[in-house]
Amino acid sequence: MIITSTTVVDLFSGAGGTGLGFKQEGFQILGAVENNKHAAETYEKNLDVKVKNINIRELEPQTFREELNLQRNQLDVLVGCPPCQGFSRMQKNNKGINHQDNDLVIKYLDFVEEFMPKFAVFENVPGLITKPYGHIFYEKLCLGLKELGYKRNEKLVDVADYGVPQHRKRIIVIAGRNGEEPPFPQPTHGEPGKIDKSQTPLYPWLTVYDAIGNNKYPQLKPGENGEHDGKYPNHIAPKTTQKIVEFISMVPKNGGSRTDIPKQFWLKCHLSHKGHSDVYGRAAWNRPSNTITAGCLNPSKGRFIHPEQDRAFTPREVAALQGFPDDFVFYGKCLQVQIGNAVPPPLAKAIAQELRHRLIQS
Repeated sequence: MIITSTTVVDLFSGAGGTGLGFKQEGFQILGAVENNKHAAETYEKNLDVKVKNINIRELEPQTFREELNLQRNQLDVLVGCPPCQGFSRMQKNNKGINHQDNDLVIKYLDFVEEFMPKFAVFENVPGLITKPYGHIFYEKLCLGLKELGYKRNEKLVDVADYGVPQHRKRIIVIAGRNGEEPPFPQPTHGEPGKIDKSQTPLYPWLTVYDAIGNNKYPQLKPGENGEHDGKYPNHIAPKTTQKIVEFISMVPKNGGSRTDIPKQFWLKCHLSHKGHSDVYGRAAWNRPSNTITAGCLNPSKGRFIHPEQDRAFTPREVAALQGFPDDFVFYGKCLQVQIGNAVPPPLAKAIAQELRHRLIQS
């Protein structure tokens, strides 16, 4: 392999949100590892990088490093965004404490030890530091990085502050080898009306309207295909029963909630509890969307109804809310999982920009 620029290896790569952000900043992606075959296909076809489609537990770090023809200490950046379901806020009553993927945080550390990259980047949900059992793995990660000689710079961020039209909080850890203080990207956007113009200029948060408004995509009814000969890839509205369509049509446009509907029309499953108010809710045009999750095409999973049209979001629309460009096509099955689990490319790009600037200077 001929290395021509700053380099990155992408572990738990998903459909390519991190890879796209780093590629946009000029990084050469030397390799990627992803267990989901559909996400791996999406990554390969969009980023032109061969993805090792394997359960990372079955991959020895030394074997992978040697396959990439890399020496220890040669790689610039190693990125790891392990599955976060066990630490997710969706796991109630500590049900995620024994989740099978929790230990992948430590598996990432094994790869850091083998590759010894200039910088190591780690991303996960806030539950990694807020849930007691999550914090156990977080402390192991931090201690492991320290023992390897890395110095950390970490923050809990909202991706809306980095130009993503969505509220999505994540813990980001950036570690520098040989005790080097690693850079951390500064926010580029802020809450309208609260931006301190005397400080570094910030743009207002991007909104749902900025991402998918102004008739950017063809209007659809549930089940309709709006791809239009490939012009709008993945713009296909999920199928919905007539009963649900009728219920959705009663939810007030532009940010309305199911709780705005008279109780006589509520679904039976909503009559017995008061929680989950965002379920069957509409997104609002004038603010960032709620967090795009792996259930983002299902109105019963959150505020995933179009602001005006009586249907759930399409994969194309939620991809836009994640910061993916319209020419990034998702392949295979489980598109909602591929999109909802992705790292928003603008956040990855912001991290890549800071690291590349430091690497070029050194």
